[in-house]
Amino acid sequence: MLSITCCSTLLAQDINKAIIVMKSGSILEAQIVEWNSNEQLVLLSEGIMDIITISQRDIHKIFPSGEMDAKLLSEKAIFLNNIASHKDYNFPHTGFYATAKAQFITGNEGDRANAINGFGVSVSAGHRFTRMLGVGGGIGYDQFIWNSGEEMIPVFAELNGFLTPSLTSLFYNIQAGYSIALSDERYAIESAKGGMMIYPSVGVRFGSAENKITLDIGYKFQNATYIYTDLWTPTSSREQNVTFKRMTIRFGVIL
Repeated sequence: MLSITCCSTLLAQDINKAIIVMKSGSILEAQIVEWNSNEQLVLLSEGIMDIITISQRDIHKIFPSGEMDAKLLSEKAIFLNNIASHKDYNFPHTGFYATAKAQFITGNEGDRANAINGFGVSVSAGHRFTRMLGVGGGIGYDQFIWNSGEEMIPVFAELNGFLTPSLTSLFYNIQAGYSIALSDERYAIESAKGGMMIYPSVGVRFGSAENKITLDIGYKFQNATYIYTDLWTPTSSREQNVTFKRMTIRFGVIL
């Protein structure tokens, strides 16, 4: 009976032995005494023959004892490399966010726009639920044709997310909403009506831990109606229904 108990104890010890890779990069081989996966790990360290408690937050990965040394060494090398490259990474994956952006709007060929470029600015804010999903809204100013008087104020909702947990990361941004069109008597625009706006883009976030900037490229779709006073016959007017389809290059700052 005693030998069966001893064998069972030894077998349990072998099963509970593990190799723990810490987030600091250190490796600990120990026997798991108690494991609360949401809080902490209680270990019997073979090196110091003592009970130690480790917070789950400090553990990178746990291997069963006996795993191939090559795999463990490879895992450690990859992890230490990530530690070195991400040591200044402090981008919040959840919580409030705010951005400020300026964009260059490329011109279209044709008699109406004559390939004249435009520009725009916007600010937005919202809540980040995960690294991959932020939801918010914002307001901006767009002039699709420089010095034309065709000005828009977009009010939009947005979705955004970042692909990797590093200072440099690809991201996506989708904005959709309604833009208010402005009239301008200086350019003979007696009235204007806005319309729906859709603006998908992809880009890259880079910078330092303190200063996070973004650069993205997208395509902006905007409907609008402008009523121009006829310069030759001031009592008459002409209506222009426009759908802007413009590629944009945008620079931003995450506040």
